Amino acid sequence: MPFRSGHIGHALINRRRDIVDIDDGYEALVGVGRDAVIGRPASEFAHPTERLIADAFLQTAWRDPGQKTHRGTLRCMQADGGVVWINVSVSRLGQGDAAVLVLSARLLCRHAETESVHSYWRMARMFLQAVSGSKRAFGPALAGNPACEILLIAYLAEAEASSVTAAELAKRISTSQALANRWILALIDAGFAEMEAPGALGPQTPIRLSPLALSQIEALFSSLGSELKGMRVPA
Repeated sequence: MPFRSGHIGHALINRRRDIVDIDDGYEALVGVGRDAVIGRPASEFAHPTERLIADAFLQTAWRDPGQKTHRGTLRCMQADGGVVWINVSVSRLGQGDAAVLVLSARLLCRHAETESVHSYWRMARMFLQAVSGSKRAFGPALAGNPACEILLIAYLAEAEASSVTAAELAKRISTSQALANRWILALIDAGFAEMEAPGALGPQTPIRLSPLALSQIEALFSSLGSELKGMRVPA
């Protein structure tokens, strides 16, 4: 179905963290029928690189004595192999053996089609190559912006279905780990980047773009692509 931002689905999850019931919205979100979903681990529908994180997220919700609502952002796998970003909120309902987790999943956005992603990937590589060349020619003081470089490197990793660690980012932008961490934390505070693992930021912590940054970068590349197609070069 053609998703739009804001599409919401719900699921009930037991203490084993298996799905015990879903609504029509969740069924549409994952693209799998209700009977095929019930009884399966809830984390199974997360992106393969995030399943441990998703399972830990649910364990935290079960252990929380205050029964508060827990929120996060994850990538969700669909039956056709597609990946969508969702905002997830989980809260505990009921007492004792009858207690369940109520999971609400809200679709954030629909990402670009494969052909567009390949085009955007080429743009990101081109920009990074230009920055690298400018640094060699003019020095890092006059060329390059670490925050911009980090976002572009993270976008390339996203487009290639891989991940990039804080240590790799420091190496790629040619700076110390301490300074790279400051830029990474600033991007996280601004809502443009996220850590893929809980805890403090360390050299081996995988870093990814936030859904906000991903959609903004793709919108920028889409606009640039449209401008380039219509550009007239004077003779």
